[in-house]
Amino acid sequence: MIIYEIQMFLITLFLTCIIGYILVVIKEKVNLMENTIIIDKKSVTQEFIDEAEVKIFMIGKEEIRTGDEVKLITASNNKIEGIVLGAKMTQNEILIVTHKDEVKKLNVQTIRKIKVVSKYGMFCRFF
Repeated sequence: MIIYEIQMFLITLFLTCIIGYILVVIKEKVNLMENTIIIDKKSVTQEFIDEAEVKIFMIGKEEIRTGDEVKLITASNNKIEGIVLGAKMTQNEILIVTHKDEVKKLNVQTIRKIKVVSKYGMFCRFF
């Protein structure tokens, strides 16, 4: 009897997580339709947002947008994970806010590999 109650509790938690994820993605979709992207980091200021000239760009075969979560490996084998703020075409740089709440400017030539972990407003990368 107690195992059944634990199973029902775990199933309820699982369904709650799935419904919460769907609601968050729907909220991101609504924000995208209003041309608004919410990045909840304290280090991101209006100066960094204004500094980013391009909001949608290509690196290799990957289309990257502001708000996408990416993992990159630089030429010196440094691994950087974070959220894309945009790109500066004049200086050939991209702006990324890391999970440690730091804004980094990376030259495109120093990026050896890039992987999009999650796209802003998408259920997963493929949809």
